[in-house]
Amino acid sequence: LAFGPVLRAANSLSAIHLDFSRCRQLESSAFEALVRGFADNLNLTTLSLNFAYCRLEDSRMRTLCRGLRGLQNLTTFQLILACCDKLGVTGVQDLAEVFVDKQKLTKLCLNLASRADIAQIWGPARSARPVPSLGDEEVQALARGMTGSPQLTAVDFSLRDCTYVGDAGVEALAQALGGQAKLTTINLNFESCRRLG
Repeated sequence: LAFGPVLRAANSLSAIHLDFSRCRQLESSAFEALVRGFADNLNLTTLSLNFAYCRLEDSRMRTLCRGLRGLQNLTTFQLILACCDKLGVTGVQDLAEVFVDKQKLTKLCLNLASRADIAQIWGPARSARPVPSLGDEEVQALARGMTGSPQLTAVDFSLRDCTYVGDAGVEALAQALGGQAKLTTINLNFESCRRLG
């Protein structure tokens, strides 16, 4: 993937928007080069990454999070991991740790929606494939991480179709958001989270 070296060479960028949704053949070496590329842009204030429907397993998530940790000037961060069927608890916990020390982050958008429309995506022949879904443990980890970003003014968080998310996860998220003194905008999507009481 040629974008990694390009991003490294242009290391004075203030905003990067990358959409790799449905790029399920993205190789590990290319992914690592991409992460190194944006991680070298220490003046980055806006980062938008879309990996929806990608094979983003926990090891790749760890690589991504290593790159994100050094970006201390981020004010706006969007990460779309919708329908990443290989993502597990460890990967989400690594992501949560990224937010622990983001003192300048004001706008956060996380999309972790589960794959509910698998028959539409893969066709009826594959509709019996198991649907991975995040649960309370992952949401609680993200909520703890968010408390380390005290400047948040806007949060957009989608857990659509995450059927294992229940009251414990939502309560942790509510407490974390309630402690954000500067928060002015909240957009939360819990559509089809059937365990909510």
